[in-house]
Amino acid sequence: MKILQKEDEEQYKHFLEQEENALFEHTTSWRDIMEKSFGFEAYYLIYKGSEGLVKGVLPLFKAKSIFGKRLVSTPYAVYTGMLAGDENVRKELINFAKKITVKENLDFLEVRERDEINLDSDFKKVNTVFNFSLNLSGGVDEIWKKLPKRSVRWGIKKAQKSGL
Repeated sequence: MKILQKEDEEQYKHFLEQEENALFEHTTSWRDIMEKSFGFEAYYLIYKGSEGLVKGVLPLFKAKSIFGKRLVSTPYAVYTGMLAGDENVRKELINFAKKITVKENLDFLEVRERDEINLDSDFKKVNTVFNFSLNLSGGVDEIWKKLPKRSVRWGIKKAQKSGL
């Protein structure tokens, strides 16, 4: 168990290429965006087997919000949890993440898994993250009409005024 280091990144990328459930949010590119653009501190956990190959990963970020300080996988994404086929590897990733949470004096660990984690009785299922979709067919005007008026349209107009 360790936190991903520069010398492990090629092997990490190779692991993701072989993993059918890997998402962009698991990549080091996503890590770089989150660190540079939003100031999050990344903790990409990797588990290496006895032969030295990556067998499991869990991307985490230190985040602060009204809910407290936490490690989360990952901010601004719905489901970016562990990638590990072996249940023991999953347990090791969770245990290591819990140790970091305690060491960093954080309030809690949030692992955004599609399915409930049954590895540890310390976890409880909380549905505070929502997924949504928007049909992008049609022109810009049609898409604009589909957006909620107050929250989303306001945010887009504010971003445009700020030069984004």
